[in-house]
Amino acid sequence: MGYDLVRRHTAVGPAAAVRHGAKLLDIERWLHIDLELSVNGWMAPRSMLSTMASYWYQFAHLSVTLAVLVWCWHRRVASYRQVRNALVLINSTGLVVFLLYPLLRKWLRILPNPFTDADETAGYRYDLSLLQTEFSLTRMLDTPTSGRVFFEQVLHDNLDAGRPDQIGLVFDRRIIRKGPHRTPGRFRTRVITAGVTPSLHVDYKHATVKQYHKEGRALRTETTINDTRDFGVSKRLTNLAALRQIGFTANRRLLGVQRISHDPIRGAQAFTELTAPMITPTGTRIPGLRFGDTRVHALLQALLIHRLLPHGFTNRDLRTLIATLLGTTLEDISAGKMTYDLRRLRMHGLIDRIPHTRRYRITDTGLQNALLFTHAHDHLLRTALAELTDPHPPWPSQLRAADRAYQHAFDNLTGQAHLAA
Repeated sequence: MGYDLVRRHTAVGPAAAVRHGAKLLDIERWLHIDLELSVNGWMAPRSMLSTMASYWYQFAHLSVTLAVLVWCWHRRVASYRQVRNALVLINSTGLVVFLLYPLLRKWLRILPNPFTDADETAGYRYDLSLLQTEFSLTRMLDTPTSGRVFFEQVLHDNLDAGRPDQIGLVFDRRIIRKGPHRTPGRFRTRVITAGVTPSLHVDYKHATVKQYHKEGRALRTETTINDTRDFGVSKRLTNLAALRQIGFTANRRLLGVQRISHDPIRGAQAFTELTAPMITPTGTRIPGLRFGDTRVHALLQALLIHRLLPHGFTNRDLRTLIATLLGTTLEDISAGKMTYDLRRLRMHGLIDRIPHTRRYRITDTGLQNALLFTHAHDHLLRTALAELTDPHPPWPSQLRAADRAYQHAFDNLTGQAHLAA
């Protein structure tokens, strides 16, 4: 209050005060004691320290000073008079210096001043406010190449993140759906694709939480607050610490409530390990088992037939089945070709050799992969593609009817867009 009264009665205007502040800043830089910027930069990412410093600057330096005076008056009566006089002397000296050589805060030299000296004399003041704040949290991925697969699964399994019960957990707010005091705003989850990068958007009142796969390397979560009153906070700049706590907490809570039904990266790795070529420790290249290749699927079907043989199967046993499945003769498939295929199957972990014999047996992994690949290729893809591409299907198909309905609706929407344009 004393500093405010002195500032009102000083004869120097804001322009001179800015010049004084600039000179003081230049002196501090010349003496190499201008540490404020570096200290603030160090504290900014440390939310606990920066919050404590903000509250200390705003409240504690006055309350602690008064508390020390009261403590000295009760417990250190002999030193109370010295502490009080020292405090009065320091503040009086500061008031005199401020009256004779007024200063604006040093960082105000780079901000435009909307008021003239006459406006300041008339009592006009301004304060900084927060129009929009954004708080982001970035989680780097161990395997960036698989990050997109992971994020697409996150999108698929968390399309309900915008529901009121979920958004209440994210922002730690009570959501009222009915009555005169219901929570305003639309509760929804949006998936927006820019180019080939999808992003998840969750809305709460005027705030938005956005999540996307950033530059193919990280999972980024951003909370944007457009109206601080949505959280019971005013727009003054002094409330930035409180908004920071709200924004980062929302980011962490969204990550906490998100779940995925399975690990898609592990599935992608298993598919690649089976279908892509591999290099043995000795440097030998083993071709992969390509999905959709006729010979590969004949091998997988043969493995399913041999899975019940208690003593496994031989090279000739496999040749006989492969010739039948490929529609050729046994003479067209040499023993060398079969040895090549047996080695592919063994190195990819689908079969192993029975010790001290020339017989093979299918492994548990081989049985699982052979069943999955065979059913996906023969019963899912082949059937679905036949229903979609056959111009004269022998029987009505729900998949074909759904495809026709989708195409018809899309054509109508395109026509309406052209008319609107």
